[in-house]
Amino acid sequence: MYPLFRNAGIALLVALPMFAQAQATPDEAKSMLSSIVAQAKAQGVGKAAEAINAGTDATKCKEKKGFGCMIATSAAMVLANAKNQKLVGNEFPADFADIDGTPIVKQIVGPINAGKSQWEAQYKFAVGNSAKAVPQHAFCEKIDAKTLACVILQ
Repeated sequence: MYPLFRNAGIALLVALPMFAQAQATPDEAKSMLSSIVAQAKAQGVGKAAEAINAGTDATKCKEKKGFGCMIATSAAMVLANAKNQKLVGNEFPADFADIDGTPIVKQIVGPINAGKSQWEAQYKFAVGNSAKAVPQHAFCEKIDAKTLACVILQ
């Protein structure tokens, strides 16, 4: 009986990594971002935003763990957010900051207003209604003069 349990235990240890969720990587985020920007440029920002919100975008960001995708204006108005539909249509104030005082909007929107085409931002964001804040790393790219897309590693 013991060898049977031992073999089952070995089989379980070998199989567990197949079920573990792979950690999202910066390269995957950058690839997703390129896809979103290409879709927005080809179909228009409005259609790309609708697709992200509906989960029908080419990247299927809504279904992927560890990633968040969004499209926003240079005035910090959220047009699309794959993970939090409540943010869509909201314009964040320029001084909106994280729990440590890091200016989130300035990091996300500031570079497009300064003429950059690609940039990164790091900040902490609250999880749900809790007081727990987790680090976020956003990869952002300009779609046009007034619109940007970001893929956020969560």
